Amino acid sequence: RRHHSKKGRRRRYPIDVTTTAIPTPAPTPAPTPAPTLGQSLQNTYIDPQNRFSINYPSGWESVHIADGDYTGFGDPQIPNSLLLIMPLLSDLVPATGSDKENLDLVKLMSSTHCSVIDTCSNYKERQSGILKNNMNKKMFFVENTSYINSDKRVTQFRLVPIEDTYWVILSESSFNDFGSYSDNFLQMSN
Repeated sequence: RRHHSKKGRRRRYPIDVTTTAIPTPAPTPAPTPAPTLGQSLQNTYIDPQNRFSINYPSGWESVHIADGDYTGFGDPQIPNSLLLIMPLLSDLVPATGSDKENLDLVKLMSSTHCSVIDTCSNYKERQSGILKNNMNKKMFFVENTSYINSDKRVTQFRLVPIEDTYWVILSESSFNDFGSYSDNFLQMSN
């Protein structure tokens, strides 16, 4: 609000100016950029029969077991977190290969996985559905929780029909470690 004297001049009001030192804030650290898809997958594994290749994280190890015809990946620091890839036996491939048959099959594999382990209990399906991978191929997906001994686990099954082979991708981790590995498992499945 302005106050003017009779002559149109502005009146000056005394202002008490006190200077106070304003503390300089500590510099804020720059945020760590979020990893981009595939950024952490620095190693490539090629199947000995050249049926597939897969990228996996640095520091993880890969093992191919010819007798069981599966390949496993895991962090040696956390031995109970792993990802396995194996072809589905041809006598288990659904007759028509319909989406419903494929999803029912992967649900059956998921529940059976727990039932064949003596110490597995409290199986509970968390989610299931049909996803698309980065090659626009369908993946039939089931995620469940269960307990092995007293350790709560998260297990994911993916069934990926590609040409003449159906691939099963199983990932498993303790419930507490799952958040650390779920992105890697998903990226590796693509």
